[in-house]
Amino acid sequence: MSAPALLNIGMLAMLVIFVYALLGMSVFFNIKFNGVMTSVFNFDEFSNCVIVLLQLLTAAGWTDVVQALSIQSPNCNATDTTISPLGYCGNPSLALLYISSYVYLTWLVLSNLFVAVILSNYQDVVDTEAGGITEMDIDDFYEIWAKYDTAATQFIGYSSLSSLVADIKPPLGIPQPNRYACIALDLPLYSLNRLHCLDVIEALLFRIIGDPDNSTEESSEAYITLKKRIKRKFIKKFPDRRPEDHVNRLSILEKPHIEAAVIIQRAYRKWRFKKVVNERIERHRLVHKSSVTAAKRYSKNILKKIKRNSTKGLADAQH
Repeated sequence: MSAPALLNIGMLAMLVIFVYALLGMSVFFNIKFNGVMTSVFNFDEFSNCVIVLLQLLTAAGWTDVVQALSIQSPNCNATDTTISPLGYCGNPSLALLYISSYVYLTWLVLSNLFVAVILSNYQDVVDTEAGGITEMDIDDFYEIWAKYDTAATQFIGYSSLSSLVADIKPPLGIPQPNRYACIALDLPLYSLNRLHCLDVIEALLFRIIGDPDNSTEESSEAYITLKKRIKRKFIKKFPDRRPEDHVNRLSILEKPHIEAAVIIQRAYRKWRFKKVVNERIERHRLVHKSSVTAAKRYSKNILKKIKRNSTKGLADAQH
């Protein structure tokens, strides 16, 4: 998120170093080595200039560099040469102006810009994560939305809502089956049963954070911050378009279907209850019938045995 800004600042810093390296070579070329000026740390070659300027990015030892570039006679030969008009000597005024301006641009301006960008990005992350939603979640939503709204009209058909919210990653997304969760969002409908981009993402955000009026002050601030970021990204995506006036709401559109579903569910539950009751009654009837049949069969067998025994006893008595 902050990488592009940091890259821009880095490119600007490299441009400043390039310009100042060329200036240093043209003004301080061939100065006698003294102090911090050595065969590596000098302005004789472009690569050596870059080394000096990279060290000065942190303003470390910049006064020593100014002192080395200010060397004067009799410590050096000031005779005019074809290579340098100052010979092997430096120029105190130019050295101070050159080094101080460079340190001001890089250490006081560009370095602080780096820190400012990082701190700003950190604050953005803290603000968005306070509500459980990150900047990346918002970017993911707009990427998924672009797959369904290929013409960038800001609108999609109601029939695509279920697939859209299923494709979005959590926490904003709602996995399928999600029809009734989508209806619960109560989104405003526009002509031809279309849904607007801002309405969808704000409803998903409201679903996670809840009503900001009934939440804590922190949650309310996080909700407001997220809404501002969402609208800012929306303007980038659709700079020249405005939403239409909605003509209906999702809950009203689906109300007949919901009522029909409730009636069907009630009827099914009633039929199911009657079926279970009848099955239990039939089961008890069959158990009772089988018990009575078994008792009758047992009684008949007992009577037969008694009759057979009594007949046998009479026959034995007669003999």
